[in-house]
Parts: sequence; structure tokens; C-alpha cells
Amino acid sequence: MLCATTSRPDAILLDFSMPGMDGPTPLRAAQCIPALASVPVLFLTARAYSGHVAGLGAAGVVAKPFDPRTLGRQIASVLCWS
Repeated sequence: MLCATTSRPDAILLDFSMPGMDGPTPLRAAQCIPALASVPVLFLTARAYSGHVAGLGAAGVVAKPFDPRTLGRQIASVLCWS
């Protein structure tokens, strides 16, 4: 998170299910850091139903498996970037 606070990313991608930690934990941490509070966070998840992240404050969900060649377009679409 420290690198993210100094370089202010356009978005943060988090895997929803990580070894030893779930995705909501770093999301909550980012939301408490003023420099990151307004940065959109997207979850990468293999779960077909994205409703499980609805109340967490994430900007959206990218379903796995995803095609790395089109991931940028998927992220832009979820965040409504043109």
C-alpha cells in the first residue's frame, strides 16, 4: 500500500480470494488511507455471481478466467473509462 500512496494509481485490482488473506481486508485498508480513499478498487474473482462484493465498496468485478489481452478494456468498461 505504501507504493500506492506515493504514486496514486488509477485503479487497484485485488483478487477476492488470496492465500492467507481475503480481498476485503486490503480494500478496507485502502479506504482508510486518504491518498487511496477515492481510488477505484476492482475485484478479480472466479465466482460467477458478483453480488457477493456489492456491499464492500468495490467499484466492480472482473470475472476469472480473463484474457490478459483484453483485461485493460474490461477494466475500462467496468470503470466507464473511454
